[in-house]
Amino acid sequence: MTDIDNEGLDAVSWAAIGGHLHCVEMMLDRGSDIDHNDKIKRTPLHLASFYGHVQVVSCKQFYAVFY
Repeated sequence: MTDIDNEGLDAVSWAAIGGHLHCVEMMLDRGSDIDHNDKIKRTPLHLASFYGHVQVVSCKQFYAVFY
């Protein structure tokens, strides 16, 4: 899943924007880049937070690097 649009957003970024928790989890489990930055340096975690998707922000994969 490496397609990127003209804003620099990848599939996991769009899933985070839309609040699609299961899609975010699936893509991260399958190797999507958790630290992908769009053209203005926003990550999927930033995007989920900005759009108020608490369930996505709480996604365990975002924090797995700390454990």
